[in-house]
Amino acid sequence: MNKKILISVIAILAIVVIGISIYAVVQKSDEILSNSNVETIKETQPHDTHHASGDKLDLPVTKVINADEDLQNIIVKNKVTVVNFFASWCGPCRSETPLLDDYYTDLDDDIALVGVNISDNEKGRNKFLQEFSVDYPIYLFEDETEALERYKLIMIPTTFFLDQEGNIVRVYVGELSNKTLDQYIQFVKEQ
Repeated sequence: MNKKILISVIAILAIVVIGISIYAVVQKSDEILSNSNVETIKETQPHDTHHASGDKLDLPVTKVINADEDLQNIIVKNKVTVVNFFASWCGPCRSETPLLDDYYTDLDDDIALVGVNISDNEKGRNKFLQEFSVDYPIYLFEDETEALERYKLIMIPTTFFLDQEGNIVRVYVGELSNKTLDQYIQFVKEQ
């Protein structure tokens, strides 16, 4: 009888310890996620914002894929450069990538489209790029922390529309549509 009670007490203690451990892990995971610098904007919340307007996109970047030339060279060669910030884990980013890839193939000669991968890991990024067969150039910031802070990239997807001098003329936060791309590009061209 004492043996059964002892086994029952040990089993109950083990269950309590396991439960407390699971609770602690879940709490820590929630804390890490809530402290993340970059969030995904919900598909229903796209909006135009000008928080980075007037700044220059001039922080150093590293080529990842389809990038035959330096980003700064692309910017100065084109009247408008569309820079889309994305991550592989971002739902709206995944939704807009096929649209961006199609848009890229039909661009006018004086417009460029590039992507900059942020808040991601190499494995996730490479799987994403392979899954979507992205044709446009993709870059990474050499100092992502500095870039996130300087350009206030707190939600993705975010897209910058640059003039030929690298000035951020307009910023769109949220999933893009063809209509939005056309309107924002036209706005920059008219500046």
